[in-house]
Amino acid sequence: MAILLQILRKFGNVFFPAKRLWELASLWHFDRSCRNIDNAPPIPVGESKYAVVSMLRHSDVTQYLVAMRSFAACTAPPAEIHIVNDSSLTNGDIARLKRHIPHLKIVHISQIDTGECPVGGTWERLKYIIDVSQNIYAIQMDADIFSRQSLEDVEDAVKRNIPFLLGTEMPGSDNGKKIISLCEASDYAETLTGVHVQVSVERLLRQLTLPQQKYLRASSGFAGFAKKSVSWQTARDFSGQMEKLLKSDQFPWTTWGTEQITSNFVLANAPDAIVLTAPEYINHDGSPMGDRERLIHFLGFARFENDAYRTLALKFIEETA
Repeated sequence: MAILLQILRKFGNVFFPAKRLWELASLWHFDRSCRNIDNAPPIPVGESKYAVVSMLRHSDVTQYLVAMRSFAACTAPPAEIHIVNDSSLTNGDIARLKRHIPHLKIVHISQIDTGECPVGGTWERLKYIIDVSQNIYAIQMDADIFSRQSLEDVEDAVKRNIPFLLGTEMPGSDNGKKIISLCEASDYAETLTGVHVQVSVERLLRQLTLPQQKYLRASSGFAGFAKKSVSWQTARDFSGQMEKLLKSDQFPWTTWGTEQITSNFVLANAPDAIVLTAPEYINHDGSPMGDRERLIHFLGFARFENDAYRTLALKFIEETA
């Protein structure tokens, strides 16, 4: 199987059909390798007063189980676990998820109203987690998260009820490592080349007339929403102004990725927000890793570039299932 994946990956750099076959084969290989996770006992209801919220699709169920179970093993398990069903989960998926998490709450994406903000992408997830965070600390966690060591920083944020963001590595800039002003974020975006909605939006940040004036280029794949620390109104105000500023046929405000930018803005402006940074908390792009990583966000484009993700997942399953 490994040789076939290597061949497909090589030709995938030239032929799109081969790349798609490599992606599907890699996913199948991961799911099949990790099937013993279904032998693990149910995740208990935690005593810590926080919730974990994820948006989930059918193809990521096994990855989500690895993410949720590894996270619960490295920190105090959450009192609540929520999933936003993107509409692709099957009855079999739901039954499987509830075998692992009997107290799981699943909400269908169609039940979430984003109002004047965009729909689709992960906007419904942002609306839902902000709603949940009005009653309890809520952590947003993607299915491609893997926790490998104790997460004291996360536990401390929950206990102190302060938000956190997962930082990114931006060469030559503090944007991604610490919260900065909107003007500083725009200045940095002006130095970037390439075409991407995030760059286009960040160049416009200085034009916002909102009272909130902070930003961080973070990953929304793992983020902490402290209880009553943020409001949907802030997200809606940001979305409304950006929709008017982003006059681009190539990147309308409905483009996938605008929710992450909004999430970053909302959390960066929340009281006492902190940034989780490398080398303990990383967004993995396929580069070699050491032994200091506590939590790894395996970015989609690089998740199966090498065997690191599958190897870590298999080791975890062997030790716990």
